[in-house]
Amino acid sequence: MPKKYETSPDDVAELADSLIEKHYPDLKQAGVTIEFQNVWDDNGTPLSLRGHPCQAIVKIISLADRAAGAKDAKITIDADNWENLDEPQRAALMDHELYHLCVRRNPKDNDNVKLDTAGRPMLRMRQHDVEVGWFIEIAERHKENSIEVMQARSIWEQDGQILFPFLDDPAPGEQLRTVPRRGKRQKPADETPELNMTDEDEDGSGVKAGDGELYKEPQTDVETPPAETPAPKARGRKKKETAPQAADEANTAAA
Repeated sequence: MPKKYETSPDDVAELADSLIEKHYPDLKQAGVTIEFQNVWDDNGTPLSLRGHPCQAIVKIISLADRAAGAKDAKITIDADNWENLDEPQRAALMDHELYHLCVRRNPKDNDNVKLDTAGRPMLRMRQHDVEVGWFIEIAERHKENSIEVMQARSIWEQDGQILFPFLDDPAPGEQLRTVPRRGKRQKPADETPELNMTDEDEDGSGVKAGDGELYKEPQTDVETPPAETPAPKARGRKKKETAPQAADEANTAAA
């Protein structure tokens, strides 16, 4: 059976509403509207970004569709996976997708919410704090000299207690070589810089070409090492990306 899409049950929207009420006053204040959609695929994983399976995908709806009556964002959920999650896991997944959505504000207008030409609040994608692109075989072959192990060690030492609560000792005593960091980690608050976004494009789709690093959210479906480790330059001719494709990718994120 090909992919099948349906509007998510009411309890999905209710879960999102409860999370917005508790954690996202900006989304509530701006009146951001979100569509929830379930997808099935008997032939394999129904959702993916850059070839990697996803439990859910969040996307900022284009200005043209919003002007035609669509909502401001859409969250699409792997329905079969959702059924296998318990309530706390569902809440965590939904919270992850909502956290991607940031209301854009105008510092030149008392930080008021930016509106598009359809009168809807403009949104941008928040970047992940951690993004990785690893090969297990390379880590096994080169061990502590590999980017994979260096990045894992860096994550372990910086945020081990948060990301690995199931481990008895999240602070290893042995100090291995780690990946140097470039400045402070981006704050999760709404003052996060609007990277790669242009104010001229009122639908939030004016995205400049990315730098080839893994998944900078204003160029959403990407996959390379995190910003701390530059991705190697690709050899050969680079496939030219069309403007509509770049804009669409800039407004999509996944978990």
